[in-house]
Amino acid sequence: MKRSFPIIKVMDYRTALEYVYRNSGNPQNPKYAIISIQEPTSGYGLGLKFQKGGNCLAALNIEFSDCTPAIQLEGYTLMSREDAKMIHDFVENIPENVDLLIIHCKEGQSRSVAVADAILLVKTSVAKSVYESDNILPNKYVYYNILETYGMENKYWKIWYKKEKENFKSLHLPSDYKIPPEFFSKLKNS
Repeated sequence: MKRSFPIIKVMDYRTALEYVYRNSGNPQNPKYAIISIQEPTSGYGLGLKFQKGGNCLAALNIEFSDCTPAIQLEGYTLMSREDAKMIHDFVENIPENVDLLIIHCKEGQSRSVAVADAILLVKTSVAKSVYESDNILPNKYVYYNILETYGMENKYWKIWYKKEKENFKSLHLPSDYKIPPEFFSKLKNS
């Protein structure tokens, strides 16, 4: 019998820290794994590293910014295919006795929700967000990268990139900001 996937809980970094602090030592508390998504420590990152121990049976610390190919300002790091592969490998190797998968980013509203939504779709075939709120805006670039890592054909890439290009003009970015060339090459190849 195949085990059910752990409950996924999305948090901001403060809530994740508090959860780990309060729940790691008591053996009665749920066993968990954590995916910690932070800004690169070379930029604005916290430099915080979660580790396996106590009730935490697995930890992945990963660094990339909350940006997309069209909105990648200087000093921000785009999620790479290697980042998506690390998340994929981590999720596929979560120990069987894990009850809870915590996914956190700075605010718990974009990167972590995108990762959680993609994992939820892959593991349950349910295309539904873990959050139903106007304040939550999953990073679609992160979401689609995770899906691609699982080999899921994503017909939405092309639509999303066209919309991203149209919306780019309405953004209030510095006047000297240039759209990265890879944005257009990805759009052409989609």
